[in-house]
Amino acid sequence: MFSWDKISFRLGKMTTTYMSNAIQTLQSSILSILRADTTSLTIAYADGTTGTIKLSADVKILDGIPVDMLKGIGFPYIIVHTPEESTERLTFSKHKTEFTVHIEILDRRESNVRILSDEVKNALDSNQNTTKGSGYTLFGRRIRTNINSVSLPNEEKMKPIWHMNMFFTYLWSG
Repeated sequence: MFSWDKISFRLGKMTTTYMSNAIQTLQSSILSILRADTTSLTIAYADGTTGTIKLSADVKILDGIPVDMLKGIGFPYIIVHTPEESTERLTFSKHKTEFTVHIEILDRRESNVRILSDEVKNALDSNQNTTKGSGYTLFGRRIRTNINSVSLPNEEKMKPIWHMNMFFTYLWSG
C-alpha cells in the first residue's frame, strides 16, 4: 500500500493542498499492482501451442523500452509510461488534477495482447484502494485503447509485433 504525501500551503485563511511526488508514486503504484498480479492466463505461442503465464512471473513489466524488444525478442512486454498531469483550478483553494497513464502491451500474437490488456484492466480496477489516501481519493477509469501491428527488422524477414495502447485517467480533487 502506497501513501500519497500531501503538501499544504497557507494563503491567508485558506489552505491549498497538493500531492508531493504524485507522478512517481502513481507510476510506482501501478507497476506494483501489475507485478503482484498472480492470475493464471492461457496464451498461445508462435509455434501454435498454448501455455499458462502470470503477469507477476512471466511478463516483463517495465517503465521504459527495453533493448530486447527493439531486437524483437523477449515478448510479451507491458510498459507503464510516466503519467501526464493536468490541473484545473476549481476555486481559490480547490483544484482538480488528472493524471493520464499510458500503458503499452506488446506481443507476437494479437490474441495474447487482448488477453493481457483485459488482465491489466482487471488488476487496476480491482486494486482501487491502492490509490486512496487520507482526505482525498484517486480513482481510475479506463478512457481508451487501440491495437495495431508494427514490424521490427529481423535477419530473415520482417516479423509483426502486436501493440496495444491503453490510457487510464486518475482524478484527484483537493
